Amino acid sequence: RIAEALRMDENLIKPGMIERGLLWDECNGTCPFSGDSLGSFTRLFSPDSHVQVEHILPRKKTLDDSFANLTLATAAANAEKADRTPFQAFGNQGARYGAMLERVSMFRGEFARQKLIRFRMDKKDLQEIFDEFSRRQLNDTRYASRVAGDYLALLY
Repeated sequence: RIAEALRMDENLIKPGMIERGLLWDECNGTCPFSGDSLGSFTRLFSPDSHVQVEHILPRKKTLDDSFANLTLATAAANAEKADRTPFQAFGNQGARYGAMLERVSMFRGEFARQKLIRFRMDKKDLQEIFDEFSRRQLNDTRYASRVAGDYLALLY
């Protein structure tokens, strides 16, 4: 549906355009952080757009670049949030944080619930995600080392 809305020659579609369109549709064209309009659908793709793709949970801390961790934001709201979770950035601003969660609860699409959970995560929740990621990586490394050792044993 988003690709049809773009109505562009396949060669003119740039990487990320469909993702931006899906994110715009998901958040109803409204910045979840500030409540400001993200502009029209076509304005979203102009070179001077003030809209940025934002990681809900900081990518530097979670290494999560999945669609479930992305949203759109105005450049000003994105800069204000910086490399923090939404709770860390706005959780102490009661009414503003509540309004933000209300906007996110209105998201459409299959990832709406997951995104609301991410918007509510605090530092402790983020640490649990990081710890789980570390455990999985160590387990995968252990397994790969064992398989490599077995293979080398067959050769020598």
